[in-house]
Parts: sequence; structure tokens; C-alpha cells
Amino acid sequence: FIGNGFQAYNITIGNYCNVDLVYPPDPSKNLPKRQKTITQAQTITNAGPDKADKWVFKNCRFVSFLNLLAGRAHREFFDNCFFQCTDDAIGSGDITVYRNCTFNYYANHPSPGGSTIIQAYLGCHFIGKLRDAKANPTVFYAKRNAIFPTIDGVFTGNISRLEWTDNLNDEVRQYVYHNTLHGKPVVISAARPELSVNLTKASLLPFKVGTEYNIYNLLREDDDWDPAGQKTKLAAYANLPYRLQLRAANAKIKTEESTTVSYIIYPQRVKAATTLKWSVSDPGALSLTVNNDGTVKLTGHNSGETN
Repeated sequence: FIGNGFQAYNITIGNYCNVDLVYPPDPSKNLPKRQKTITQAQTITNAGPDKADKWVFKNCRFVSFLNLLAGRAHREFFDNCFFQCTDDAIGSGDITVYRNCTFNYYANHPSPGGSTIIQAYLGCHFIGKLRDAKANPTVFYAKRNAIFPTIDGVFTGNISRLEWTDNLNDEVRQYVYHNTLHGKPVVISAARPELSVNLTKASLLPFKVGTEYNIYNLLREDDDWDPAGQKTKLAAYANLPYRLQLRAANAKIKTEESTTVSYIIYPQRVKAATTLKWSVSDPGALSLTVNNDGTVKLTGHNSGETN
């Protein structure tokens, strides 16, 4: 696809490189797979020289395996869609929102690195069809750290454990609410549960208001894009921050050394109206000073392994 504003409805997009494409209404149109080996077999990609924007897919099916979606649109909205995939298959661009979608996972790393800002799963169903679940029954959201808000997720099939990624960064925080694995509440990232933030009624509003997912807040940005038609209904909840990204000038400091931490609030249109409160859990190990430009100066005071 080239350009902005691509929309697709009620269509199956498949790649029969290594999977049979079956068309029940007219079997004469079936296409047998070309080879048994699972290789890169994209269904869609952005073919233009610049990053596209405002892609919409409603009630669509994406059938392939490896590298299913290779697009890089700035904003992507998938509504009531189906994805059959193995590794490196989903998640691209900057902001990707999946609403009421179904994913068949045939491998353990469905996303390569995730969308750069957020990759939100709202009311989605994830079905484990792992080919070697006895050896590794864990599904990792991605191979690298990214932000994956997961609200009302239902995980079934032969998945027995969920992790964000293989190597977790300490500063990353994930947003979760009402997710189940085999019908029971699940802690995503059992290895580091402190990295998963359980949303409260107030902090859930950027993603869900009552029974409705807040697509408008996540995707509108400065051009007021409203692919879910929620502007009138959710106007009062359309300027809510959904991510705080911290950036330290120096990732590591020695005792009595300092570093400056800046931040980005998403969506960036709400930064001026958002007040941050800074604190440290152990003043003996770390102190902070808020600078006039909004950045924070951090100074380490640790004098041993425990402080």
C-alpha cells in the first residue's frame, strides 16, 4: 500500500507461500501452499518512500505465518479482525490498536519489536496453537521491549505462560486490566510482575470508558482522526495521557554522580495540561530535583549493595 488513509472491510488477505488458502464458498478458488518450509510471507506492507498513516481494517482476515504484516503506518486500527501467524508477524508503525480481534499463535514471538509508541490490545482473544508447546509453552509479546496495553484479553489454547519479552528493561511499565488465561486471572510477566501495572477505574479511562474502548483518545492526535466514530460520545475522555516515557542522559551513575531525566507524554497534545508528581521510594539511595524546564536531576547516594 502506498499513501495514507487505506481502508479495507470484509476481506481475507492471504499469502499461500506456506499455508493452504481455503475458500469454502467456492472450492475451485482454493490455492495449495507452494512449499512446506515456513519462510517470510507477508500479506501487506507499506511500499511508499514515506511512512503511511491512518490505516483501517474492519472484519478482515490475515492468513499466513512468518512476517504476516510488514507495514509501517504511523497509526493503524484493526477492528474485529483475525490473524494467523508465527513469529515477527504483527505490530508495526507507531500506534497500533486492535479491538475485538482474534489471534492464532503458532509460535512464541508474534511481534518482532512492537509499535514504537503503543501496541494496544482491547478485548482480544489469543489462541495458542504452538507447534512445540511441550518444549516452550510461553508466549512472549515481542522480541524487544515495547508498550503493550492489554485490556480484557482472553488467552486460551496451549499457552501456559505469558511474558512481555525475553529480556525485560527495568524502566518499562505495561498496562493491564481484566486478563484471563484458561478462564482464570493471569499475571502477565510472572518473572517480573512489578513491571505490569494493574489499571484502576480512573487510570483505565484512556483505554476504556464504561463498556466502550476509547479508540478516539488513542488515535485522534492533532488531526482529530476518529475511525471508530466515537467523537460525540467520548469527547470528555479524548485528552487523556496513555503513556509516560522517561529518558535518562546517562543510564548508569556512580555514587554522588547525577543525570538528567526528560520525559515524553503521549499523546503529546496533553503535555501542557498534565502535572507530574515525582518521588523516590528510598531517599537514602537516590534524590531528585525538578528543574525549571520540567526535567529532573537525579543524584545517586548508594553506599553499598543494599543502599
